Amino acid sequence: MMNALAWQELYEAFAAFAYIARRQGFYVGTLDEMEHSLFDMCPFPCSFRPNKKG
Repeated sequence: MMNALAWQELYEAFAAFAYIARRQGFYVGTLDEMEHSLFDMCPFPCSFRPNKKG
């Protein structure tokens, strides 16, 4: 598992990319899969993650 700082850096870069891609209508289904995968690697408690209970 990656450390919190590395995950935060990756998430910030992904979020910027995803915002532009969604705005343009690119990779719509793929972005959701990528986002779920990214949150599966999240080192923060489950309550931090969207759509997760715990």
